[in-house]
Amino acid sequence: MRKYRHLMIVALSLLVLSLGDTRAQVSSSKKPKAVKPVPAAKPKTHVVKTSSIKIEVTVSGVFESKQMSEVVLRPKEWSTLVVKEAVEAGKHVKKGETLVELDTKKIDEELNDLKYSRQLSALAVEQAELELRQLAESVPADLKSSRHSKQMADDDLAYFLKVDLDLRTRSAHESFKRSQYSLENAQEELKQLEQMYKADDLTEETEEIILKRARRSVESAQFFLETSTIRTARTLKTTLPREEIQLKEAARKQTLTLEKAESSLPNQLKQKEIGLLKLIDGLEKSELRFEQLKQDREQMTVKSPIDGIVYYGSCVRGKWSPTATVAKQLREGGTLAANQVFMTIVQTRPMLVRASLPEKELHHIRPGVKGKAVPTAFPNAKLPITVDSISQLPIDGGSFDVRIRFDPQDKATERIVPGMSCSVTLVAYQKRNAVTVPPSAVFSDELNEDQKFVYVPTIGGTHVMRDVVVGKTTDKAIEILEGLEPGEKILLEEPK
Repeated sequence: MRKYRHLMIVALSLLVLSLGDTRAQVSSSKKPKAVKPVPAAKPKTHVVKTSSIKIEVTVSGVFESKQMSEVVLRPKEWSTLVVKEAVEAGKHVKKGETLVELDTKKIDEELNDLKYSRQLSALAVEQAELELRQLAESVPADLKSSRHSKQMADDDLAYFLKVDLDLRTRSAHESFKRSQYSLENAQEELKQLEQMYKADDLTEETEEIILKRARRSVESAQFFLETSTIRTARTLKTTLPREEIQLKEAARKQTLTLEKAESSLPNQLKQKEIGLLKLIDGLEKSELRFEQLKQDREQMTVKSPIDGIVYYGSCVRGKWSPTATVAKQLREGGTLAANQVFMTIVQTRPMLVRASLPEKELHHIRPGVKGKAVPTAFPNAKLPITVDSISQLPIDGGSFDVRIRFDPQDKATERIVPGMSCSVTLVAYQKRNAVTVPPSAVFSDELNEDQKFVYVPTIGGTHVMRDVVVGKTTDKAIEILEGLEPGEKILLEEPK
């Protein structure tokens, strides 16, 4: 394809020259004055040579300590963390030295209240255990009593219906008959006396006494008959039916009472057991909370975990959280949040540099790449550095986290502390005697962008295309690995 393209360019050039001669002849026949043709501008060329090529990536970095210990409160129960006193940022502290004192008044009151609450809960558990034992013993007895009462009620009803009802009905009738018989006997006796006294010689006074007594007996018998009649009617129509109803009601109530007892008494026992378990659970929770509060109380005096310098806030990839906010929390009366880093103890040596590498530069940098770091505070210090690691995944903004090691042995860097910034320059590639050409002199094939070529001028004023293998590329030069030698000429632009 490139060969045909070259032949087409040569043919077109010859055709242009031929047309130019023809136009010149026509012009000369029409115009008496000859016109000189304007010579075509020669394409600019470039002599291939060797030079140094270097690819550098410059990013911003920050110094970070390799040994830091975060200070954070992790209470299990208590959440009111009020500062009483705190050390200032920048202070050198020893391991075990007090960093923060928190107000303990409220937690001490809570512990004291909880102590008595635990005692009351223990007593409640003891009482519930006693009641459960008593109930466990009484439930069988109560069930037995209910069953016995039901049996008695059933027996009473059965006896009444089978025996007592008929017996008492007959007794009522017999009592009524006896009253009738008594009245009849008294009346008959009175009648006999009256007949007898008409024929005898008894004195009238004696007669009157005997007849009077007989008449009284009749009257009494009549009264007994009347009461017997009423009582018999009452017994048959009211007393016995009512008693039957009462016995049936009593039997039914005892049946319901037994059913209720058989259902409710075991439930009461189960409820008592559950209540006891709940009290025990509450006591255990109270015990646990008491122990956790005691542990939280011990955290109210915060000690330094290591020797180092006090920094307010937390360090995230070399950058510190806003210290003004943390300083406000750490003043007297300020409130700290649980599970939040509010202070970090930092050892200034050894350190590393943290930097964010843009995604477009990722293909240049790998672990082991060297460079230099220039501290912002000490621009004359050039610290040799080496890339230690690169994060596998991108961080915020599509950048990758780079950890860079260095050894600050220069006395000028003794004042560098974690949190200070620097400029990081990483040398991704460098070669001293590289064959290089300007970027404008290298072209890509239309059908294959990876295929690169240049135009090489010939002695006859034409040019030829030559394939090249390129290496690294910068804004000013392209490295040629194959296809050109130093001293050769090439075109700086594509011929027309």
